[in-house]
Amino acid sequence: MKTKSYFELIISHVPSNFEDDVTTLCLEYGAQGVSQKLEWVQQDAVYTPEILEADFIDLSVYFEIAPSSELVKKIKASFEGVQTTVLEKPVEDWMEGWKKHFAPFALVGPFWVVPSWLEAPPEAKVVLRIDPGMAFGTGTHATTQIASQLIYEMKDSLISSTAIDVGTGTGILALVLSHLGAEFVECTEIDEMARETAVENIELNRPNTVKILDYQIEEVEKQYDLVVANIIDGVLIQIKKDLLRMCKPHGKILVTGILDERRETFLLQFLTGTDFTIEKSLQKDEWWGFLLKREL
Repeated sequence: MKTKSYFELIISHVPSNFEDDVTTLCLEYGAQGVSQKLEWVQQDAVYTPEILEADFIDLSVYFEIAPSSELVKKIKASFEGVQTTVLEKPVEDWMEGWKKHFAPFALVGPFWVVPSWLEAPPEAKVVLRIDPGMAFGTGTHATTQIASQLIYEMKDSLISSTAIDVGTGTGILALVLSHLGAEFVECTEIDEMARETAVENIELNRPNTVKILDYQIEEVEKQYDLVVANIIDGVLIQIKKDLLRMCKPHGKILVTGILDERRETFLLQFLTGTDFTIEKSLQKDEWWGFLLKREL
């Protein structure tokens, strides 16, 4: 049964140079997602907006349960001048908010992301029907775009391959993998609401090669040709052993969600003591993604 409401913590007047610190703190306290109110202009339907920079920004942080008073106090104590407001909203409001602002856009190659309530544009050769719900990964975030690009660039090697998408969110990367010829794609998702969203999106697109698992990676016994994890770098380090274990000999791991300022530290922590090397890397905005290849 789906949750009937969610909580939005609005953090106003955040100095832009502290955005990552505020976001990381909120995620540590159980936030399910963070969005920023942006001023931007877009010249065409392809999702390449020009962001208008500002000294101060407003963030909306989303929780399944009310954010703790300890988090609110820590934010106010750590970041001078910020203001906070907590709102409880019906899930239906979240969906209606997305519908107002979510338009079809080009993701990578022939792939277009199109919500179910809109018609696909004529130029959309491959349509991914994605309804976001409260899950991360509609394709607009830099890390999802990085992962999509790296996956698309390895499309020739994906035919008849096996893959797992860890923390699948909306299921978008799994759908791309399936369309590019993966024999089967399995997905894990720790958040119940996101898992429900992923299941609905898979059903919406009807691929017979994608399965949303009802258990987590520590219980996965298979090995895969490709392991994908579009998750923040701290979590990637925490689940490193499972990611390595699930990768076949000579297989590959694709990781995204690494901030530029933590790139070197992440690579040192993730690669040390392994038989993996960097095959490709890609940066977009302040985010990095890496395609790692197992040499043995």
